[in-house]
Amino acid sequence: MTVRHNPDEVEAQGRKLTETAEAINVAVDLLRDTAAALEGCFGDGEIGRIMQEQHAEVLDTALNVFYESALGVKEAGGDLEEFAQTWRKADGSAARDFGRLRDETGG
Repeated sequence: MTVRHNPDEVEAQGRKLTETAEAINVAVDLLRDTAAALEGCFGDGEIGRIMQEQHAEVLDTALNVFYESALGVKEAGGDLEEFAQTWRKADGSAARDFGRLRDETGG
C-alpha cells in the first residue's frame, strides 16, 4: 500500500515543529542561565544547599509549564514568537529579582 503525502502539508508541519523547538530552546537557555546565576547565591552551608535544591525544582517546574504552554499555544494556532517574547520578559524580571536577592543577602 502506498501512502501519499501532500508536500505543502508536510512542509507546514515541519515549520510548526521547528518553531516549537526554537521557542522551547529559548526557554531552556534562559532557565539554564537563571540556574547558573543562582550558583552560590545562597552561600555554601546547608541552608544554601537546600535553597539551591528548591530553586532547581522551581526551575524544572517552570520548564515543564513552559513546554506544556508552548504546545497549547501552538495547538490553538497562536504565535510562538510572541509567546517566547513574553517568556523572555518574565525571565528578565525573575533574573532581576534573583540579582536583588543575591545583593541583599551578600551572596
